[in-house]
Amino acid sequence: MKNTIILFEGRTGSTHLATLLQQSPKISFLGEEPALLKSEGWTAQKNWICQLFDDPLNFNDPRIKASPQVIGFRIKLRDVVNLQEFKSLLEKYDVSIIYMRRLNIVKQAISSIRAIDLSKSKGYYNLDHHKHQEGLAAYPIPLKRFEQTLKWIEDVDLKLQEFIQTLNQPICEVSYEDLLSNRDAVLNQVIQFLDVPPFTPKEVIAKHTSDDLSEVISNFDKLVSHYQGTVYAEMLMEGTSQKSLS
Repeated sequence: MKNTIILFEGRTGSTHLATLLQQSPKISFLGEEPALLKSEGWTAQKNWICQLFDDPLNFNDPRIKASPQVIGFRIKLRDVVNLQEFKSLLEKYDVSIIYMRRLNIVKQAISSIRAIDLSKSKGYYNLDHHKHQEGLAAYPIPLKRFEQTLKWIEDVDLKLQEFIQTLNQPICEVSYEDLLSNRDAVLNQVIQFLDVPPFTPKEVIAKHTSDDLSEVISNFDKLVSHYQGTVYAEMLMEGTSQKSLS
């Protein structure tokens, strides 16, 4: 049996990919349970991970299939209490790493802000095709809030990249943009990495933030003007149908 985890930061498509992988009859993919144990310390996180990888069939979780070839879960690096011990566990269990990142960090920041606001307003972070959940209409994003969120994302993304570079484990890098634009090719890449048979999943997760940010940020022009001439302005404009600022 192969052990795997998705290492990621928020709004990089990890929920989307995990729900696709969980539909394979050969893959049992859990959620972010170790993050829920963060307040209890590293020992609680370690015990959960060891129990899962040592004896998954007796883990007492309905998501674990009768004869999985792959068992895994998702975790943000910032939710790991002890990084050095975590790295040792990855080596001990020969864990294959799916490293997810988002190339457009500006959209990652906007999506993070809207996910937080969606949770506060509706009680959920992601939209589900099956539940027909309602998203948020366009609203202004204060410049200071955007700047703080963007800086925070740059910092945590850098820490994750640096940690990935220290690993000796097999790593499959997946970008949010590739998963969105060419889902089947990315999925094939991942299942080949995990060495499981092909399968055809159904979409479960829906985007709650349009790829055209001018549709979801009512002060979009103000943000673009503030960052005019920088890579951030280019990232804001990427995918927009807006040809010029008003």
